[in-house]
Amino acid sequence: MRHFLVTLFAGFLGSLFALFAFVFLGLAFMVALLMGSDAATFVEDDSVLLLDLAGPLPEEAPFDPLGALLGTFEVTLLDVIDALEKAAVDDRIEAVWLRPDGVMASWATLSEVRGALDGYRASGKPLYASSGPNGFDEAAYYLASAADSIFTPPEAGFELNGFYLSAPFFAGTLDKLGIEAQVVRAGTYKSAAEMYTNRGFSPENREQYAKLLDGVNTTFLSTIADARSLSADDLEAAIDAGGLYEAEEALEADLVDDLLYEAEVLAVMRTLTGQDFDDDLRTVGLSDYAYVSRTEAGLDAGDPDNVVAVVYAVGQIIPGESQPDTGNGAFLGSDSFTETMREAARDEDVRAIVVRVDSPGGSATASDAMWHAVAEASEQVPVVVSMGSVAASGGYYLAAPADTIVADANTVTGSIGVISLLFDATEFLNDKLGVTLDVLQTGPTAGVYALGEPLDARERAVLERSTERVYDTFVTRVADGRGLSPETVRALGGGRVYTGADALDLGLVDVLGDLNDAVAIAADMAGLEVDDYQLWFLPPEKSFLEELGFVVNAQASALLTRLRPLSPAEELLRRQTDLLHDAFRLHATPHTRLLSDVWVR
Repeated sequence: MRHFLVTLFAGFLGSLFALFAFVFLGLAFMVALLMGSDAATFVEDDSVLLLDLAGPLPEEAPFDPLGALLGTFEVTLLDVIDALEKAAVDDRIEAVWLRPDGVMASWATLSEVRGALDGYRASGKPLYASSGPNGFDEAAYYLASAADSIFTPPEAGFELNGFYLSAPFFAGTLDKLGIEAQVVRAGTYKSAAEMYTNRGFSPENREQYAKLLDGVNTTFLSTIADARSLSADDLEAAIDAGGLYEAEEALEADLVDDLLYEAEVLAVMRTLTGQDFDDDLRTVGLSDYAYVSRTEAGLDAGDPDNVVAVVYAVGQIIPGESQPDTGNGAFLGSDSFTETMREAARDEDVRAIVVRVDSPGGSATASDAMWHAVAEASEQVPVVVSMGSVAASGGYYLAAPADTIVADANTVTGSIGVISLLFDATEFLNDKLGVTLDVLQTGPTAGVYALGEPLDARERAVLERSTERVYDTFVTRVADGRGLSPETVRALGGGRVYTGADALDLGLVDVLGDLNDAVAIAADMAGLEVDDYQLWFLPPEKSFLEELGFVVNAQASALLTRLRPLSPAEELLRRQTDLLHDAFRLHATPHTRLLSDVWVR
């Protein structure tokens, strides 16, 4: 009875919490709507677009209830590209002032932003860049190097010392817990499970990631050298000598144009726009400028009867419905993606589809379902894949049947391979928790996916056959889609990852370019002229209440879990397995997935 009453109270409290959240945020939302109902972005003549870039630049912004209420949002890659395209033709925008500070984006994403900056500069309008008091790191400077002039404060730092790559490994953690990761993989380079089995990179994994790191370094040095009319060899020599760390050193190396505080940069911008020193600089921020329509800025609206659909495929691949990013990354559901692809392909106005992929892969069966959705759509309209930061493993699997694949030079792609991962928690259950299992089974391999015992030889053979069958299918899908022989694909596969530039040389992608390039290719394949079509981005954004409902349900569920009384063993298990949540998501499921927790800095 006591347990029943506690559970009943917990359920009531969770429901009350959910109701309170809905009512409070709903009222706040209505107030925000009333306050902002008459608001519009007014851009004055001779304005400067402030391009403040900090933190991540995601393909899709995670849902932020408070930001939605206040009318703010996290800037996405598309927001930046769209703003620069508008600023290039908007007669009210005199210049762009780029202020990157702590940008945390992949090098493929940075490359797309820099391409958009170059596109803006082609309009003939000036582009200035400056740093804050902390100065530039490599990512921020890579973007700033597109500017006509670059400024940084006299005492600011400057980071030009090369790149490093790091990845976490949890074999030691599992050893302490008494859990053993049992892995079957098709491909010696397939590294996703190494975080659970190793304490560092395997030789094969070290080799492929060293290649990726070298690609980033080469792109960075060549881009900076071209932009600043310097020698890439001289830049590399400076790095090898210990690197540059001070603003004064950067000025001497001709990497910046002047050492100016922000107030002094403001004076430069006032002179540029013909404003008096005592006047406030006429500016418009990125978040405000996002609300300016493309037609208001001066871009052609296009023909609404000719549509190029852009379908986003972002996140770790799972069966079922997609799950929005609430702070722990997005999940791309095969059912959601399939439904979206069919909606686009069946729309009578859609002339072509661009699938924007930013995914390290995931479930093999879900990846295959998404492959089928792309193949099915390509029978009705041209389908072009645009690869973002990463389109590897399952992310490459779904791209294989596209008519054309476009990737950035630094996109991480390939990883044609499969892993199956099971955890033997016998020691954890027995020695840590005092839990023992007694088993009855009707067949010798009925317990192949059991968590509480190691694989025997017969069970491992079953898992190996299953994994190899999935790999054979993966190879066949790629061979058919890319017009290659299965033997060639196997030679390129084995779980190995490539840069987009290397993938182009190997025939795994067709063109190096960005999302705009992919859209242009798709439109051309559909016989559409430039500016003769409109873009339709899918899946459509969920309403505020739909997104809020997802967040509140998740929080209420978490609250219920914490309120329900747990036994000491259950509580210990919960705390330990919280750390291994992602690992157990992989348990007993064949995965086409790339080790994604890798950082290049």
